[in-house]
Amino acid sequence: MSVAEKFDVKQGASTTVPQAVLDAKAVDWGVAIDAYLCGAGRIGGHYSAHAYFDCSGQIRDGETVLTPPVRPIRRAQGFSLLQSESGGDYYVLVSSIDADDSSAENEADA
Repeated sequence: MSVAEKFDVKQGASTTVPQAVLDAKAVDWGVAIDAYLCGAGRIGGHYSAHAYFDCSGQIRDGETVLTPPVRPIRRAQGFSLLQSESGGDYYVLVSSIDADDSSAENEADA
């Protein structure tokens, strides 16, 4: 079984899911994750990023998204769990283009 089949990656697009996303997806976050964010750039309280494993099925892997306002709530294995200010959405920050982005630096790294 290929990685794409194992993780049910959407076929058709030539986008390859980065290994770091697969690593972040393997973490037990304890909540349903709306999307995994790569190459994220902070814009105020939002992030613009390439999204993977969008739970709504509306966004193809690798497409660029803009999150609602989010805040860091937990770190695990080098990744940050973000929660929307409304409390209804969760994202995992896999990688950031912001050199000083320490999204959850004061949170315990599980």
